[in-house]
Order: sequence, then structure tokens, then C-alpha cells
Amino acid sequence: MDSCRFAPHCLEIAPVEQGVSQRPTHGRMSESRIFELLSDLIDGWCARRALHPLHTVLGAYLGFNGLTDGWIQLWQAVNDLRGLGDRDLTETEREKVSELRAAIHQRFNAAGRAAELGEPAG
Repeated sequence: MDSCRFAPHCLEIAPVEQGVSQRPTHGRMSESRIFELLSDLIDGWCARRALHPLHTVLGAYLGFNGLTDGWIQLWQAVNDLRGLGDRDLTETEREKVSELRAAIHQRFNAAGRAAELGEPAG
């Protein structure tokens, strides 16, 4: 994250202390992996000065509060990235965006709250 001045240091994931149990994800992508993917995308966009995707996602990323409304804003931003053209997103970035979208949807679906994203459960 050093290459991008927009990436908040508060979202860096601290290493897990030895002996501390983590909640099982049961096949779901972990929250840390979601933010790792987002951070990688943002770093890449900063490096190539891709302003459209940065503009689309930074508000939700920097304002993320960990609550339902923060997740919904992040979902909307990731969803909006899908509408950007080929000049704004590489094929690899599109794959990461799809992975993020699926992971966020899965978090809501597992909690029985997919309807809050405006999408059917499933």
C-alpha cells in the first residue's frame, strides 16, 4: 500500500496472534481478502493514474465503517466499477471486481440479508 497515498493504513490487516482463534469462513472469502483485493486494485489504479475507477471506489473504501451501511456502499461502488469501459479496467481487474462482488454478496446472503443489496438471495 506504500505506492498509493489514498489507501488508508487503518485497513491494513494485523497478523493474528498465536493461539487466538478466528471465526471459520465456511468457504466464504475472508474480510481481509476482500480488502487485500481492493487495496491491490487501488494501488494499480494509482500507479497508472486510472482516475475513473479511483473516483468510483475511493469514497466507499475510505469511508468504510464495517457496519451494514458501509458494506452496502462498498457493494454499490464495486457494482459501479462493472460499468466502466475497457480503457478504465484491464481484464485482470474485471476478474478481481467480479470476485469482490461475489464475495460481498456472499457475506450478505449468508446473513440472510442479500435483499438489502437489491439482489435476490442465492
